[in-house]
Amino acid sequence: MENVTVQKTSRVSRLKVGIAAVAIGALLVVPSASADTEVVDFNIAGGVLSMELREAGLGDIEDYGLDMFTTGSVDVEVSDLRGTDGNWSVSLEADDFERTGGDGSISAGDFSVSDADTIDESNGIDGGTVESHDPQDLSSASLLGTGSGAHGVYTWSPALHLDVADGTPAGEYTSTLTITETAAP
Repeated sequence: MENVTVQKTSRVSRLKVGIAAVAIGALLVVPSASADTEVVDFNIAGGVLSMELREAGLGDIEDYGLDMFTTGSVDVEVSDLRGTDGNWSVSLEADDFERTGGDGSISAGDFSVSDADTIDESNGIDGGTVESHDPQDLSSASLLGTGSGAHGVYTWSPALHLDVADGTPAGEYTSTLTITETAAP
């Protein structure tokens, strides 16, 4: 008998070798890439710092006599939407109370603020500090509140107190409250 040798070749093996050779060749060739860049920018426009004296009032004195006083409140709102870490302050000042239609006055030095420590920060943006103050003499500009790096809307209603001297004539008295905001960058 004759010796017959059978040689078996596999097409799959040749296919795998071919794919591997192409893949290795692709790794050896570094593709050339190009890039272009464009700067994208935008601006956030800062708002304003504003302040509002919403309402101020004192109650009537019903019993004329000794140790008279009256109380009330003032509603204040500060809106700092500048978008900076700037500071602000609010001051309050009153003119002397003058009697309508006659002689008599009450000194603004007897007009004071108390319980100003309840500033509503619920509409404030995180960060910064606000602080209230209790001026005891409103005859000159007296610090009522300050903000440092505080963004948002802040409201508070400090209590007002006016001592009325014994012997002050009965009648209606009026004064002008002036509230001033000061901004720092």
